[in-house]
Amino acid sequence: MQGGKHTLSWQGPPVTLPKNKVKLLLNLLALGVVALPRGGTVNVEINGEGPEVAFRVLAQGEPARLSEQVTGLLAGANGMVLDAHSIQPYYAGRVAAAAGMTVAVGARDKEVELKAA
Repeated sequence: MQGGKHTLSWQGPPVTLPKNKVKLLLNLLALGVVALPRGGTVNVEINGEGPEVAFRVLAQGEPARLSEQVTGLLAGANGMVLDAHSIQPYYAGRVAAAAGMTVAVGARDKEVELKAA
C-alpha cells in the first residue's frame, strides 16, 4: 500500500495467531482496499489476546462501498457464480468459517466496516 492511493493504519497488540485467522485478517484488509476504488484510509484493529481475537477493518473514503454480491459471499451465501471479482469474498467467508469466526459488514456514509469475531 505504500506509495499508492490508500493509507493503512494498524492497531493491535503483537500476537501469534492460527494460520486461518491471519488469512482472514489479510483478506479483510484486501476487501477494505477494494471498497475504496479511489483511495482512502483502511484502519485495521485487532482486539483481544492470543488466539481469541476479533478483527475490525474500517475503510474510509469516497466512495466507500462493497457490492451485494461481496457482502452475500462474506455471509456464506450459496448459489452465486464465482468469478475473478467474487473469489476473494468467497474465500474470506470460507476461511472465517474454518477459523470459527463470522464476518459482519456494515456501510455508512463514506465508510465500510468489516468485523470478524
